[in-house]
Amino acid sequence: MISIESGDVLGLAAAVSAAVETGLLGLLAEGSITAAAAAGRLDVDTTATTRVYDVLVAARLATRDGDTYALASDLAAMHRAFPGGLTLTAMLFASTAQYVRTGVPAWSMDGDVAQRAEAYRSTVGGLAGMFAAASAAFADAFSCRVPADARVVDVGCGSGVWGLSLLERLPGATLTGVDLPVVLDVFRETATVRGLAGRIVAVPGDMHDVELPAGEVVILANVLRLEPAPRAASLIVRIAAAVAPGGTLVIVDALAEGTPDRDVARAVYALNLSLRTRGASVHAPAQVAAWMAGAGLVDVVPLDFGVWPGAVAAWTGRKPQ
Repeated sequence: MISIESGDVLGLAAAVSAAVETGLLGLLAEGSITAAAAAGRLDVDTTATTRVYDVLVAARLATRDGDTYALASDLAAMHRAFPGGLTLTAMLFASTAQYVRTGVPAWSMDGDVAQRAEAYRSTVGGLAGMFAAASAAFADAFSCRVPADARVVDVGCGSGVWGLSLLERLPGATLTGVDLPVVLDVFRETATVRGLAGRIVAVPGDMHDVELPAGEVVILANVLRLEPAPRAASLIVRIAAAVAPGGTLVIVDALAEGTPDRDVARAVYALNLSLRTRGASVHAPAQVAAWMAGAGLVDVVPLDFGVWPGAVAAWTGRKPQ
């Protein structure tokens, strides 16, 4: 992450906003293009387009080769991985001013069970790509602490990307994915693609009500953010009960903190979440740790595996023997 002087932040924000509003960023997402070609396609000024693109290059959001501009490689990868790509993300952030005026989010993804199922049915596959690298880094950091034949339970598994990454590193382990029926179809497909279909079990149901199987490792990834504090705390108590004695509960969420880049990532994600939900919240890492301790877990500590989209990080807690 580059360092930007405070006095330049407004200029960078203006350039990014203009690139989004005019469609210049969308053209970069499609592929390499010259400023003249981009201006021609959008019927905008070529010199102004060059100025905006040059700011994006200076901020490492784009690259320039002669007269040709392209998205930076990491942003291009993000575009491919994010559900809806950069276009949908840009549309969401473009609603920020209206959100400030009204307090009403642009979308609502955290309604009742039926609404959540519909919201995630079309996005969970994209989330698998978005978190592929992060889940691999998590599994590399955590798998050495897990028995090779562990029973892994992924509650609210979605595509199963977190549990499946761990399964790939534990040759004797099994994985049970718990989620709504329409989401479990993607879990099964992802496991099949990764050659792990024979080692998984899918349990359909609402995580707040369904009977949870026991596991030496129980994962709750990117779920707490969708719950208000009382439900988040009670969910941790419920899921901690499924951890086998001596086993570990892993909570993955927007828990990155402690450095400027992590704090920025977490604050930006909190805004992103508020733009598409009505009651969701990025819970403070210390609060999540306190809930874990209150659920009877010990040795509650963060698990560092880098800085990733959505400010994801993990906390682990062990259930006493």
